[in-house]
Amino acid sequence: MFARGGQPLFRGIVVQKLKSWIRAIGLPAEEFSGHSLRRGGATSGLVAGLTEAEIMKLGRWKTNTYLRYQAPPNRFMGALSAKLVGADSSTRIN
Repeated sequence: MFARGGQPLFRGIVVQKLKSWIRAIGLPAEEFSGHSLRRGGATSGLVAGLTEAEIMKLGRWKTNTYLRYQAPPNRFMGALSAKLVGADSSTRIN
């Protein structure tokens, strides 16, 4: 999708490519910004099991503000709920 021949992939290149695709399907590209890529990156990192330090490094965050961008998908939340329900009853608070 964003092949760069082994070269680093920079945000500006990705945003430019996405905007060209958005225009190609007839949507107003000016209504799109690269900001949603940060949210998607933080969420993808969470789902992939990256550590806090790894997510912060990839997003170039210097603080844990990335936490505001994470929006776990429903399937991820469902798996967490199932894990909680399956927890040993001796660890539950009554």
